[in-house]
Amino acid sequence: MKKIHYILGIVGVASVLSFPVIAADVSSKATSSSASDGAAPHHKGMEHDGKGPFGHPPFDQILSLTDAQKQTLKAAHEKQEPAMHDLHEKIHAAHEALNKAGDTKADDATLIKLSNDLAALLAQQEVARVKAHQQLVSILTPEQKQKLDAFMAEHKDGHDRERKWK
Repeated sequence: MKKIHYILGIVGVASVLSFPVIAADVSSKATSSSASDGAAPHHKGMEHDGKGPFGHPPFDQILSLTDAQKQTLKAAHEKQEPAMHDLHEKIHAAHEALNKAGDTKADDATLIKLSNDLAALLAQQEVARVKAHQQLVSILTPEQKQKLDAFMAEHKDGHDRERKWK
C-alpha cells in the first residue's frame, strides 16, 4: 500500500507541475476577483497575493506568456477538463476499492486485479500529463523554454524532473 501512496503522491505533484500555466490563469482570475469583492480564491491553495499554491508566481508571469499563448492553453485546458475530471474520479474510486479490499483482507488475485486497474488509470493520467506538457512547451519561445528550464531546475522535488525543452 505504501507503494501506491508513493505513486499517487508522484502523480499528484506531476499533475500540479504539468498544468501550471492553466492554474496560473485560474489564479490570476481568482486573485483579481478576490481582490475586488473580498471573496475567497476560486482555486484551492491560491493566495490573495497573486502567488500559486506553492508560493511561486503563476507560470504565466514566470514565463511572460503572451495573451495568445494564454488563450491557446486555456482552450486546450477547457477541452481536456471534462475527461481529466472523469479520469480523476475513476482513479479515486479505484484507489478506494483497493483500500477497501485491503481492509477486508481480500485475496491476492483480487488485490492484484484492483492494483492493475489503478495502475492503468494512473498510466492514462500520466499520458495526459505528458501530452499537456508537450502542448505547453510547443507554444513557448526559446527564451521561455530557458526560463522554464531554470525554474524547474531550481524547484526540483527530489525526483529527476530536470528536462530540456528543445
